[in-house]
Amino acid sequence: MLIVLAGWLAIAVHSVANAACEDEPAVCAKQAFEAGIAAYRDEQYQAALEQFRAAQRLRPHPVVLFNVAQAEARVGLVVESLRHFQQVYDDPNTPENLLGKVRAEREAATKQVATVSLEDSGATLEVDGVQAQGDPPSIELNPGRHEITISVDGDPIERRTLTLSSGETARLAVPRRPDTAAPGPSSESPPEGAHPPVTGPPVGTEPAADEDHAGISRWWVVGGGGLTLALAGATVWSGLDTRRAYRNYEQDVDELTPSERQDRVDEGKDRQLRTNVLIGVTSVVGVATAATAGLWVDWSPRQRRSSLTVGPGTLAYRCRF
Repeated sequence: MLIVLAGWLAIAVHSVANAACEDEPAVCAKQAFEAGIAAYRDEQYQAALEQFRAAQRLRPHPVVLFNVAQAEARVGLVVESLRHFQQVYDDPNTPENLLGKVRAEREAATKQVATVSLEDSGATLEVDGVQAQGDPPSIELNPGRHEITISVDGDPIERRTLTLSSGETARLAVPRRPDTAAPGPSSESPPEGAHPPVTGPPVGTEPAADEDHAGISRWWVVGGGGLTLALAGATVWSGLDTRRAYRNYEQDVDELTPSERQDRVDEGKDRQLRTNVLIGVTSVVGVATAATAGLWVDWSPRQRRSSLTVGPGTLAYRCRF
């Protein structure tokens, strides 16, 4: 990655040659900047960030701030890096030949930003104590763990910890408040001649199923199929090896002593037994795999995706772009 050095060195040298009150800060800034360069080249980005920040505090300049933003992006502080890239781009003192690099780095950092938003209006969203803006609210975050609070009318109705990956977007549904739950069935008797009340689920709906326990995992079938293929391969090899041993025995039988013949016969029986055992084991595993696939595995299409979280009064959809 690009670290702009020449412009800053020229500024530092010029500062050292100027007023005495600036000599010490300029020298310290130059040393911090050079230490940041060395750490960045060694991929020690956190150390480089600390040195660049020190140099910027002592001797602010858009070139130094550009390096601060680069180091921030490397350590996952992409939201901060975007803000600093924008400051560098808007600074009239930024060299013209640096603007293209700023745009490229800013675009790369933008792809790393994670986002959390609510799907509905009428609620507030706080992340790590910072209130999200917009309607519905949304906030850009650094990748990692964050504390989420959803409130309605100032009353927190859900708190959770959310871990976001680089570039991930999490859209959260506002959970229903306990006092807004649907009313229970009426206890009044229906008028005479009216249809009896429906006691089952409403027409067109089905009770929610726990998909995590709807049959055993399909990976058992995959594993069983793989094991069956491996055993079948071993069975074929054993059968060919047994047949080859038998052909060799027929070719050599006239030249073998009685003791050698008996040894060959015993060895052939062992190979035949091995082949028979493999045939039996392969058959058992194959039948068990087929029975598992037909009887215990739920092959119906899954409605829930890996990024959909369902909990008591909560529905959250997370997707990655």
